[in-house]
Amino acid sequence: MKLKGINPFEQHVEKFVVGGLAVLGLGVLSTQFLGSPNQIKVGSEEVAPERAYEPVKKSAEDLLSRVKSSTPTLPEAPKADVLARFEESLNRGVAPSPTLAGQFTPRANIGATNREFGPQGNVDFAEIAIPAPGAPIVRGSAGTIDPVEWTTNEGLRAYLPLQQPFDKFSVSVETLFDGAAFKQALTNDPDGPTGPLQPIPLGWVNNNVEILGVEVEREQIDPSGSAGTAAVTLKPLPGRSNMAELLATSLKSPGDMPRIVEQARQDREAILRPAFYDYIAGEKWTPPSELSEGGGLTERIDKAQKRLNEATDALENLRKKQAKASEPSKERRASGQESGERGKGPGGEASGRGQPGRQPAPKGGKEQPEKKTVKTTLETRIEKQETEVAGLTEQISKFKDELNGTKPKGADKFLPLMEDPKVRVWAHDLEVEAGATYRYRVRMIANNPLFGREASLKENQKSRAKQALVKGEWSEWSEPISVDQKVYYFVTSASERDNLGPARATAELMEFYYGFYRKASLPSANPGDVFMAEAKLPPDLLLYDLKKLAAGARPNLEQIAALPEGQEGGGRGRPAGGSKSGRGEVGGQPATPAGAATQPKNDLGKPGPEKLTISVDAMLLDVSTGPAPSASSIGKAATSRAFIRESLGKIVIRTPLEQHADDPVYQRVSRSAKLGENQGKPTVKERTPSGEVPAGNQPPPKKSHGDDGGGGGGGG
Repeated sequence: MKLKGINPFEQHVEKFVVGGLAVLGLGVLSTQFLGSPNQIKVGSEEVAPERAYEPVKKSAEDLLSRVKSSTPTLPEAPKADVLARFEESLNRGVAPSPTLAGQFTPRANIGATNREFGPQGNVDFAEIAIPAPGAPIVRGSAGTIDPVEWTTNEGLRAYLPLQQPFDKFSVSVETLFDGAAFKQALTNDPDGPTGPLQPIPLGWVNNNVEILGVEVEREQIDPSGSAGTAAVTLKPLPGRSNMAELLATSLKSPGDMPRIVEQARQDREAILRPAFYDYIAGEKWTPPSELSEGGGLTERIDKAQKRLNEATDALENLRKKQAKASEPSKERRASGQESGERGKGPGGEASGRGQPGRQPAPKGGKEQPEKKTVKTTLETRIEKQETEVAGLTEQISKFKDELNGTKPKGADKFLPLMEDPKVRVWAHDLEVEAGATYRYRVRMIANNPLFGREASLKENQKSRAKQALVKGEWSEWSEPISVDQKVYYFVTSASERDNLGPARATAELMEFYYGFYRKASLPSANPGDVFMAEAKLPPDLLLYDLKKLAAGARPNLEQIAALPEGQEGGGRGRPAGGSKSGRGEVGGQPATPAGAATQPKNDLGKPGPEKLTISVDAMLLDVSTGPAPSASSIGKAATSRAFIRESLGKIVIRTPLEQHADDPVYQRVSRSAKLGENQGKPTVKERTPSGEVPAGNQPPPKKSHGDDGGGGGGGG
């Protein structure tokens, strides 16, 4: 009977399952008996289990044969790059990574860089930026270079005249550099802890980065006020610290940089503030910032001395008033009051400074308070005046110490570079031309903390590790400065043609010679006359025998002390042993170094000329009356005008009023000529009251009879 609703597959499905299992079992049996048996891997071979020991036996036999061989094959010796291993160790941090503490404590989230010892992997560092210094201050200087500098510094000779005196015009540039901001720029994270850029590790910065040089550029300004020439980089001073030369000769690999940095740290004063050359005549070189505070040292001494003289006179007058007030009058002596006021008795007690005692109490009354007298006001004024005199005396003493090259106590101490926000920096320009106008800018040069650390940088930054130096940002340009001319002329009077004769003019001629401007007066010049006159020079200006100085000879110190006034006070005037160049100076003359022969000064050279002929390339053409050309003279009465032809046919107009009232050059040059009469010594004489002892040690006023503190008289 046919089953209804069941298809053939459903009827026979169990048969299909049993058949499939039977076929699978036959396949497994066939692989065991017909295929390859089980295999195991020994070394690099696959063998049957029963042959597992055969490869081991073969390897042992081969090793035994090599051991017994009389000519074994030796392996190639490994190559060791000692320099590379040293540099890798130098760049790697001191502490190993990971550290033991890092296994048990949570790690700080500082990215891929270890803040102290360097990166733990290749990272991107921010660009190194050295801040720009402050706006430069520029000042000119002029003086006569010491001939000993000429003999001991061969590189300096190219900047000096061929003949003595070695007069030299120069410009000094000073600025302030923020060392603390430099460190902050290096070590601050530029884009935060989550940014891709990382700051320079502290371990690479602290005691490993120094300023190695100061670069100064100069531009010459044309008469229109614009830069007339391309910027020129100043050359290093001959005979002074030259880190560029040291780097060129000593830097062979990154391993040399730590030694160079340490030397730069020791020579920081010479790198940042190179000493100027010694003057034998002229005003002592002064840093531009100090010169701007009130002129040169001699001028500042003169001003302070004038104030001291005035304060001393005022103090003397006050003491005279005090002494007069302390004298007993006839009426007071007759009434017996004097002894009671100034003596010590029942009515009162004597004061240590002559104060009146307390008034005796009347019968049956209370003791009366002390009465104020005029002496109390005098004493207050005297004390105030004594304080002013003491302060001015101390100020003048400091100025004189500076003039003589004596450093104040603690002057050699300075903060570490990266802790000092006001690092004073200056440089000197010896290649200026007289009469030209310049401006300057400054930037700092430091060693690169990434130098030689290629292993710590990403591929795109590895080139930064090849740069030994990093140059900072430029400062602003300084204000223009005009270098003084060697020769000047100034019209002092001018008259038109009249019944007395043709047009005429008088003038003062100034020429820089042996440290100062020398003045000659031209009594009269008529149209067609050139400006020429003779100036009288101080006696005994010595022109030294350079061969003898080069051989080590020096003037006798005792004779130098007795030199004429014209030879005293020039240059730095240091005491023996106090010169920055390693030799002492007395009175501005080269002093005797240890072991050098001393000779009379006349044996070391010959006297200079007694007169100086000053000639100016200028000719008087005519004189007329008219308004003065200067703006400050507008509205004033007409004045005489001198028409003068200068070099290259240039016609200029000079007026006496303009020269004296409006021209700061005339004031400055005249001042130099005045100082030249005494060769740089302060001109204001010291004045103290007769019999005065130094301020602060004043004895009490002289007491009258019975004023010895014992107090002979009573008070009533």
